[in-house]
Order: sequence, then C-alpha cells, then structure tokens
Amino acid sequence: MNKFFITSTLVVLFLSSCFKEEEAIYLPPTSGDTQVGQVAMGENYSNQIFFDLTSNLAIKTHEFDDWDLGFSCSDTSWHIILNNAKTMAAGVSAYTEFDLLKSSTGITTNFDNPSGRVEDMALYGWYEKVGQTAVSTHEIWLINRGTDLDYLPLGNRKISIEIGDHGQYILRHAKLNGLLEDTIVIEKDPSLNYVSFSFDNGIVPIEPPKTDWTLLFAGYQDIIYTNEGEPVPYLLRGALLNPYYTWAGMDTSLVFDNIVLADTLHFVMNRQLNSIGYEWKYYDFDNGTYSVVPNRNYLIKNYQGYFFKLRFIDFYNSQHQKGYPTFEFQRL
Repeated sequence: MNKFFITSTLVVLFLSSCFKEEEAIYLPPTSGDTQVGQVAMGENYSNQIFFDLTSNLAIKTHEFDDWDLGFSCSDTSWHIILNNAKTMAAGVSAYTEFDLLKSSTGITTNFDNPSGRVEDMALYGWYEKVGQTAVSTHEIWLINRGTDLDYLPLGNRKISIEIGDHGQYILRHAKLNGLLEDTIVIEKDPSLNYVSFSFDNGIVPIEPPKTDWTLLFAGYQDIIYTNEGEPVPYLLRGALLNPYYTWAGMDTSLVFDNIVLADTLHFVMNRQLNSIGYEWKYYDFDNGTYSVVPNRNYLIKNYQGYFFKLRFIDFYNSQHQKGYPTFEFQRL
C-alpha cells in the first residue's frame, strides 16, 4: 500500500440518500455486562467470520474463497451479490445468446458497493419488474472470479439467469470457451439472507441463519482517494452489518464507559452494511503496525431491537499476530 492512501482523507462513494428508512426507536428493558470479543481473520485475512453479539460467539467461520455468488432469499427481490473479499467483478455483455459470449473484450465490469445498496450491485439489472412479477432480461453476464487464498486469479465465467415458476433462480454458467457448462436451480431459503454458490462446488453452506448473527468480519472492496483526488478501488478488511434489520451508528464525543441506553435516542443510525467498516484502525508505515483509532464508539441495534455499544481495542492477538480484531461491547 502506498503511503498516500493513509495520509489522505478517505472518502467513500456512498449514496446515503438511498438509506432513508426510519422507524421508531424503543428501549428494551434489559442490559448485560461488558464483554470482550475477538475474531480470527488470520494474518493473511483468509477467514470470513459471522459473529453474534448476543452470545459473544463466532457463529461460523469459513475461508473467503469458498463461494462466488449470493442469491437473495427476499420475497420481493432477486438481487445477486458477488464475493467481495475475492475482488470479484461483473459486467453485462451485448449478447442474449449464451454461446455468443466468448471474450471479455469490451465489457466493463464493476464490483459490489459495500454499502449493500441493491442498485449499486454489479449484477443489478439482470431482471426487471413487470407489475409485481420479476422477469429476466435474458442478458449474458461476464463474471470475473477474482482471486483465491493465494491471491492468484481465478479467471472468468459467463452466466445467464432466469426465474422459475416458483421464484427459483435458474443459473446457467460456463467458462468463456464453453467448457464446464452447467445449469442449476437455486431455491430461496427464508431462514437466510443469501443462498451461496460456488462455480467449483455448486450450492455451498456459507451463511448461518439470519437471526443468529450480528456482524460479518471480512475483506471487501471499496473506493478510496489518493492525495491527488484520484479514486482507487482497494481491498479493505473490516466489519459489515447483517442485512437483516441491523442498524449502526458511530460517535466520537461520548466516553464509552458512560454510554447508556438513553443515549441511543441521539445516535444517527443507518443500515448501510459498512456503517462500521474499516476506519476503526489505521496503519503506521514508520513502525509497520496497525493501531486502533481512539474515541470511536459504535452503537448497534439488532433485529430484535436490542442495542449494543462497541469499541475496538486491538487488531492483534496475544502472539502479536495481526488480523485478530478485538473489541469491547455491552448490551444496553
């Protein structure tokens, strides 16, 4: 990483106006003791970890290259996400006939915006609504699979997606030369946010039930700016919210130990998945180490309506290995 990435002000391209959903805040009557949590992303950041604040447990851990695509299980949406930790990207071709797409030449690809806004997903537009019915556009899409655990490129795939009579996804995929072609039917699972798919292994069990976790610790792509104001895609590591009615906000004015439930009325909260993100830590080039940014307090509200205060206290484990976010939190 070049030094100017850190010394500059990092500006993220968010369309926050698209997250205007509001709801009344109520105050659950119970609270808990202050606890310390830690997750093991690893020194090479090879792991993605689903963490639950209610139980203070890492509910599920898997290697970041175990999946490629996530298919929404929402009753009203059929959007598809990329595995952002692999630096994946996607772009639509000019073709509606599967066999005609044989090259990536001339196709512009994009990665998913980490805010989670559906309209900013790379595969946005593969279907359209006709009344209340979702209908495929029948376009053929190019998928850049990004990299594996050793950060070696995994190459390209082409896909087409149709919607079945009962709302299933019908995914056709192959290499650009036509090899490894297959078609698979993917059913929605209402207990999950997404059903995960791997081009190598088909449907894979990645995400735990959406009511079992709060935060996902993972790598993800975003845009940062150089000192010259140039936008640069960059792979970051941080904490993302559970899309299932989880909210978060950040404050730098309050003392963490003094934050109480009544303070939640004054926090500005939203459901952008990267509301916590990565900026709770910074890299010191002179010493070659990460440090936690002081005085950053996060407030998190889960789908049950419970509030938690959280602050990061370290990025290293007891063996001084990086990639082990450590945080203090309390249910209010």
